[in-house]
Amino acid sequence: MEGSLKSGKRTAPRARAPRFILRLLLILPFLVPIFCGPLLAADSSLLTIKHANIGFGGSYRSGFWTPVTLTLAANSSPVNGDLQLLASDGENVPVVFFAADAGPSSSRIQLEPGQEVAVHSYLKAGPQKSRISARLVDPASGKVLWQASLPGNLPAPLSATTPLVITLGSSVGVEDALKFTRRNEADALVAAEVKSAAELPDQWWGYEGIETIFLPTGSAGIFRQLSAPQKIAIMQWVREGGRLVLSSGSETKQLLGDNSPWNGLIPGQLVEIGPMRDAATLETLTGEAFPFTDDASRPSVAHITAVRGKVELAEGPRAANVPLVIRTPHGLGEVTFVAFDLDGERFAQWPGRPRFVSTLLRENKTQEQPGGQAGARLGYTDLIGQLRGALDQFPGVQVINFTTVALLIVAYIVLIGPVDYFLLQRLRVSRTLTWITFPLAALLFCGIAWYSAGWSHGSQMRLNQAEIIDIDGQHVRGTAWLHLYSPKTKTYDLAVRPSFPTEVKTGATYGYLTWQGLPGSGLGGLDAQRVALGETDPYSIEFPSPSAGVRSLPIQVGSSKSLAARWWQEIPSPTQSKLALNEHGVPTGDLVNPLDVELQDCIFTFNIWMYRLKKLGPGERFNLSDARPLYLESRLQQHKANDFKDSATPWIRDSDDVPAILQMLMYHEAARGQTYTGLTNRYQTHLDLSWQLTRGRGLLVGRVEKAAATVHVDGAPLPADQIQSWTYYRIVIPVGERGASAP
Repeated sequence: MEGSLKSGKRTAPRARAPRFILRLLLILPFLVPIFCGPLLAADSSLLTIKHANIGFGGSYRSGFWTPVTLTLAANSSPVNGDLQLLASDGENVPVVFFAADAGPSSSRIQLEPGQEVAVHSYLKAGPQKSRISARLVDPASGKVLWQASLPGNLPAPLSATTPLVITLGSSVGVEDALKFTRRNEADALVAAEVKSAAELPDQWWGYEGIETIFLPTGSAGIFRQLSAPQKIAIMQWVREGGRLVLSSGSETKQLLGDNSPWNGLIPGQLVEIGPMRDAATLETLTGEAFPFTDDASRPSVAHITAVRGKVELAEGPRAANVPLVIRTPHGLGEVTFVAFDLDGERFAQWPGRPRFVSTLLRENKTQEQPGGQAGARLGYTDLIGQLRGALDQFPGVQVINFTTVALLIVAYIVLIGPVDYFLLQRLRVSRTLTWITFPLAALLFCGIAWYSAGWSHGSQMRLNQAEIIDIDGQHVRGTAWLHLYSPKTKTYDLAVRPSFPTEVKTGATYGYLTWQGLPGSGLGGLDAQRVALGETDPYSIEFPSPSAGVRSLPIQVGSSKSLAARWWQEIPSPTQSKLALNEHGVPTGDLVNPLDVELQDCIFTFNIWMYRLKKLGPGERFNLSDARPLYLESRLQQHKANDFKDSATPWIRDSDDVPAILQMLMYHEAARGQTYTGLTNRYQTHLDLSWQLTRGRGLLVGRVEKAAATVHVDGAPLPADQIQSWTYYRIVIPVGERGASAP
């Protein structure tokens, strides 16, 4: 016995040694990142961010493209690489932004020690609590050479539904004017001022998050500092749906120059530039007297005739009603032309300027708080949130609710507990048999879970695709929402290929494909509190280009990803409809379908009228005299007669009727906005063209069977049987004045 004890004492250390080595090998993979990670990480001392600027005067909106300017300095060694920007998407997944025409890079950086460079780039701002960083990548190997977060003193983005107004150059009193707007706290505007043209983007989509731009052309502004690409970017932004307030008095002749890109924004013909003769209308509007001491103190006014658009304000009868404020459509956007310099010295000292400037801001007509209790219950307060919820319903994919899962858990506990006990007792068998019945019950429920997962998730990728394509003359603007469902965890390379339904060759198409945010503070919203997620590999988004796409997009098993696409192109002049107003102010004439596809569920809207046309074949004409005009608002609200009273059908805020939601996005203001729906439409306001109906323009809307954009997944188009699409074309048609043909 003693010998055996001694032998055990000698051999114990030999038995423990292999166990220690085995344990060390098991935990070694977890120790390497901890101790060696700093050695393998990028060199944080390679570059220094000397200065960072984002947005416009430090203001930008969550969920929109915005410009970024970084001033970088090389430290002790030469620098050569591609600079990339990283931000978070709506689900807090990191995203890399790079230029499509330069591969996986946004800007090439080549610096010697001590040198500095200013880099201008773009990104789509993520949730309010997310962070933004920059990194330098070796162009040959793709290795990250340097990475750093942008300075923490940068301002956080505004809410996705906060309207942002910017002034280029000198202030024209916009901040003071906000005090006179009728908006409530939930709908308050934010004003920002840009002091230098160097801060402005040279691409129109850099202005995507801006609601209104004030552009004064006086000597105090930055009008003369704008480069040619910056001028083109502003004009393109207006054509895509932006709102520009152009203030020009003494500089109007320069705007109308032969080589000036601005001449198309002047809504008429310039007769002369002379002093203001009658300020009575300005004084009546604001309640403040305008001081005229002598002719030299009178501000210069551009006298415009043959006005295109609506004259909002004129000088008065003593000055032959010279227009002072003219609103006119320009493409799919709007230009408010002010025929004098808002930044002039005399106007700057006038106490009535803030109230006057407030009238230049187009306001919401409703004063309700968005959503209310229903918005909190649904998780969204904007129409885009309702569309997102509707597009997340995929055919062939079943959602197993929490009640079913809870019942299965209770059934499992009851089966392995009391049922197993009493069953063995009733059969009078040994209790040790539970070591067989328990695994069998576990296997049974594992099989149920496996079958339920396969039954609910399906086996095919699914795509829900909704599109609104706007046509204004020769310009086309497409907006699409793509909800992609994956039955398994995988990363995908996606691309969007838009096509226009005509045999005539069209111009080049440019566009982008990015993540689609959810406005609001609900679960997954851009304003919600974010939970820190584990490390996730970023996916890449290309800047707008002819080949827009997303690379290495991760989608978890049984999950969907919400994406948004926009594209634009020029087309040959389509066949024009010829409409004019009769003596009753009702449009008459022929409508023409300019497309090579049939338009179904057609409606034509103008002012307060709507016409139901049902179908229009390719190139088919329709005379409006063959249809009866209906009141647009009552049809949008689906009025019904009930007990001798005409009442609207309530809007169902949790409905998944995609066509009805898309129609409301296109005509939200015409349906009385959130007064009727209880939801706002502030995230993608460019889709609502209701205001064009009162600017001498009509809208022909129809649905087509085939989607305008083809989605490619990993280099191949997705099969048609895996796609569910809703595509609407909306054609802007000018309507001539009484007794005249359309322009």
